[in-house]
Amino acid sequence: MNKVYIIGMGTGDESLLTFKAVKVIEDCDVLIGGKRHIENFKNKEKIEIKNNLSDIVKYINENKDTKKIAVLASGDPFMYGIGSYIIKNVKNAVFENISGISSVQYMAGKCGIPWQDMYIGSVHGRNENISSLISNHKKLALLTAKNTKEVIKEIYDNGFDDVYIYVGENLSYDNERITAGFAEDLIYNEFSDLSVMIILNNNEKPYKFISGGIPDEMFKRGNVPMTKEEVRSVSLSKLKLLEDSIVFDIGSGTGSVTVECGLMAKFGKVYGFEKNSEAVELTKSNIKRFGVYNCEVIEGDALESIKNIDVVPSRVFIGGTGGNMNDILNVIYDKCQNVKVVINCIAVESIYEALKGLENIGYNNIECVSVSVSRNKKAGSKNMMIGQNTVYIISGEKGDISER
Repeated sequence: MNKVYIIGMGTGDESLLTFKAVKVIEDCDVLIGGKRHIENFKNKEKIEIKNNLSDIVKYINENKDTKKIAVLASGDPFMYGIGSYIIKNVKNAVFENISGISSVQYMAGKCGIPWQDMYIGSVHGRNENISSLISNHKKLALLTAKNTKEVIKEIYDNGFDDVYIYVGENLSYDNERITAGFAEDLIYNEFSDLSVMIILNNNEKPYKFISGGIPDEMFKRGNVPMTKEEVRSVSLSKLKLLEDSIVFDIGSGTGSVTVECGLMAKFGKVYGFEKNSEAVELTKSNIKRFGVYNCEVIEGDALESIKNIDVVPSRVFIGGTGGNMNDILNVIYDKCQNVKVVINCIAVESIYEALKGLENIGYNNIECVSVSVSRNKKAGSKNMMIGQNTVYIISGEKGDISER
């Protein structure tokens, strides 16, 4: 049985290919790759990769036993490349993978930037929240392809005035160009379709800790109800967030839960639903204060909003329902295959409504925990403990909450 070779072609300059890659290409009968990778090789059967991946997989499956086949890929085939797709879809094959120099590796070397602690992402055919990535990483490399100008505009529009940006175009080719500066310096530039960015963010996060329970005084407050930090901590623990959770915060108030969910579910998305216009502005202000750009506030009636939004949450926090508890629980149940719901209640009637609603609708693992918090207050040389309202934290699940 012949091997199927997956070869990283590096950044483009053929002199950067490994000796082994050159030898394997010479020995192969068939080369499969992008036009710029295969056009210069003579006396080979060549198949250009376009929008024909299923046809290419079929060809490899039918010919791998009789022909020596190499798939040539940009950079390194296993960094946002074709390598994993080929391995997953070509059946009963023996693979040999020959790595190439990735564009990020080349770019970091050119700029003299260590990259062992760099987050690497791609906006080439992917929907990434750029602002959230910048907020969560000191060093960020992005494969931007044709989207470089749009990425720089998003950085500029979201007020990242002091992140430093490197843009590498046509790396390793004769027309290679590396441009550096702040977003305001680069926003009107035009860039090649073959571009890579490195973004350096030396700003300190407003809240550095990974545990829940941001101090109340760190939030902008106003005259809007707020889930207090101790209750918030327990509620967040009951939500059992994943890094990529999609969260609904119903009745977001000041946005304290929205913000904390955004910080924890940093690769997910958080939607705060709020009908009070002052609370909407407070939530937006606190989102900006903490730099959680994976959060969005939706103003209006929560029940109608969650009915109409084309998003399926995996976690739902309910801090206020406007009298629509049962209807909201029904909509969430019908909308979601796998979901965890956490509800905060103070009034006895709301506790009953939440528990019976979860039970009657069909949620599983229903739980009710009461949280009573007292805080110290100085009284001369002594401390008095001042009790706050007891809050009941009620939760229920549908499906497998370890899945999205």
